[in-house]
Amino acid sequence: MLILWKAKIKVTRTVLLIIYLVQPALMGARIFTEYPILKQRAVWSNWRESQIIMARDSGETDVTVRALDSLAGISELSDNAGFWVNNCAARYFGVKSIRAVEPVLDTVRLENP
Repeated sequence: MLILWKAKIKVTRTVLLIIYLVQPALMGARIFTEYPILKQRAVWSNWRESQIIMARDSGETDVTVRALDSLAGISELSDNAGFWVNNCAARYFGVKSIRAVEPVLDTVRLENP
């Protein structure tokens, strides 16, 4: 009886381990398929950051940059300088305000014209 009980525990552990590993594997596969879009987005984000820093260093206090499309519904800089994300970014970069305006840098439109 004890041997059967130990065998059931091993099977249960194996099944649970597989269930726990499915989620990270699926997430990893999704990230891998979206890698080109995420890579381009990182390039644009770094470019926009350098634009903000250059504007700040040249004495601008109200900075305007190009907007990025939202990624998975995450709030992004907007054209409203009073938006909370804009306020946080302005404090982070040490400027009075930041606005992000059209044309939007949109990776989805690049991939599917």
